Amino acid sequence: MTPGGVRIGTPAVTTRGMVEKDMEVIGEFLDRTAKICVNAQNKAGKNLKQFMSTIETDPELAKLGKEVEVFINNFRISQLNSTFLV
Repeated sequence: MTPGGVRIGTPAVTTRGMVEKDMEVIGEFLDRTAKICVNAQNKAGKNLKQFMSTIETDPELAKLGKEVEVFINNFRISQLNSTFLV
């Protein structure tokens, strides 16, 4: 068995001002990520180096990354950003 999973604590998202509907969007991002990885593994086989090479050049993953970046930019922690960006 290969362990794996993602745990997103509610304090991490509520501190940013996210609500339930935002968690649904995050769930969709995670689902899409998993599907992209499964497709990459099917192409690359079980070799980790081949998988990484395949996933790093996957246009769907790059597109998803940009969507996540746009989404998360709506939820900045202003106090944290101003404190650590000095």
